[in-house]
Amino acid sequence: MSDAPQNPESHYERLQNLSALSSEAIIVLDLHGTITKADKKTLQIFGWENEQEVVGRKAVDFVAENDRENISQGFQKILVDGNITDLQCNIIKKDGTHLR
Repeated sequence: MSDAPQNPESHYERLQNLSALSSEAIIVLDLHGTITKADKKTLQIFGWENEQEVVGRKAVDFVAENDRENISQGFQKILVDGNITDLQCNIIKKDGTHLR
């Protein structure tokens, strides 16, 4: 296995393959918490028509107000530690209803 960095297309293809095989919703964020990719399962769960509705928006915008501080702290932990376990919150769907 090479230590050379992989090109972005390779990462995108791997994400597409993972998304196709997964029963879980997958959302990709940049280092600032901005959504860069949302798979079909995510769109279905949130009630969105297409990716353009969410790409470029902050993920925290879709978190219930009372959970935002906890989620923000969780994002910071991921940046420092590289991972986190058991981070839960209520999300806000397109129709305004909340989902845990």
